[in-house]
Amino acid sequence: MSTVRSIAVVLCATLLVACLPAAPVPSARPTDAVATLTPTPSPTLAATATPDPARPIGTALVPTLLPRSEFASVQMTLDLPTQVGQPAEGRVWRAEPLTVDSSYMAHAATALGASGAGVVGAAPGGNPAWRLWWSDDSVLAVNTASGEILFFAGARDDGPRPPGPAQADPAGALESLARVLGSNAGFAPTPGYIKAFRGAESTASLTDITGGTWTAPGSRDAAIIFPRYLDPVRTEVTIYDTDEVGLFTSRLRPVGIVHRPIGRLVGGEIYPITALRDAVKELGAAPQKFLRFVSAAPDSPLTLSVNVAEIVLGHAWAQSAPSDLRRAGRTLVPVWVFPATGRSASGALVTALFTVDAVIPEMRAPPTSSALNVDADHLLRQQLTQLGGHEPALRDPKQVAQDFMGPFCGIVELTAVDADRYSGKATCNGAATTFNVSRAFPGLADSIWYVSDLRK
Repeated sequence: MSTVRSIAVVLCATLLVACLPAAPVPSARPTDAVATLTPTPSPTLAATATPDPARPIGTALVPTLLPRSEFASVQMTLDLPTQVGQPAEGRVWRAEPLTVDSSYMAHAATALGASGAGVVGAAPGGNPAWRLWWSDDSVLAVNTASGEILFFAGARDDGPRPPGPAQADPAGALESLARVLGSNAGFAPTPGYIKAFRGAESTASLTDITGGTWTAPGSRDAAIIFPRYLDPVRTEVTIYDTDEVGLFTSRLRPVGIVHRPIGRLVGGEIYPITALRDAVKELGAAPQKFLRFVSAAPDSPLTLSVNVAEIVLGHAWAQSAPSDLRRAGRTLVPVWVFPATGRSASGALVTALFTVDAVIPEMRAPPTSSALNVDADHLLRQQLTQLGGHEPALRDPKQVAQDFMGPFCGIVELTAVDADRYSGKATCNGAATTFNVSRAFPGLADSIWYVSDLRK
């Protein structure tokens, strides 16, 4: 499998946030590429880091965070602290993908209640395939090469939480499940580390993966926990993103799970980062651009406040959206992390989390766009739209072929080759075209179809 080149900038010095001491990290499974990252206490760092002569200074422009489109129109008033801060610098690391085998997939299936061997999907475009367990009650998908895990059981509901101060914690349930799945990330509470973000069902943003609503009405709670890894110089990298996402019933039964592990960290280039004062200015100028999580659907104006003592430095995935299934080709960038609390216009308590690019502006690359590729990830996303009954035409091979060929082609003709494939032909602008229409997940009766092997 091709190496995923992701850049993680490990911050060597900060002004207002103390460097995190290393937290205990559970032992990795034998198949984990990150097993070499054995935790040891972090060294004491000077207030101003000196570049290691053995490490080059980063010269390539660094990609930036993508705004969350669903927050673009959120109305809010944000009270921010006035701080000065000083510039700092940090190392840049690339994250390699985890490497897994069949035992990892079997373990995931057992942990999440799936039975049988599952079905391996098609992998056009060279990306690794997904193994899928599809039933009337739940769906489990595990990437066969890098170990990402997606689980959905949208009909589960145990009613609302019982009254009283003692409440089940979805973040604790998610951490326990991540460890069962083999995560070697650290999650232990430590000063200067935000462990989790909790909220309502909308907080999980799983509709971005499933293409729309996929759960039955019910009472559920979401949690996002933020994994911490050790780089080769024993400094911690904390990822404030959607790497570990869980949606649970009131009895902590999993309804939706996203588990995105990474492999070992390599590299070591150094980049300068902005002072906190400059990050505050950026956030105040466009808070919607940097809003990442909110504890309830923001359907009314919000009034929020940030406590300077809670601001931390971390990392997040640049040019990445919650709908991305894997981290392949993405870059970890340094971010200032701003937790906020307040109320909605209706008086409901609200918490939010903002992340602001920390690389100095002159070293940031302009946003880029990418073409939609029909690959294994794309096919899985389309398969998952069937959870909520979206795009039912994807299960009709002739309709799929006709939509793919477009309005300039005549009626397509299909001939069955076997249970999982049709050969097809059509005339487009006077030219004869042949193609195949195949199941994305061969042998699965509920599989979607896609066009492959197009020839003119």
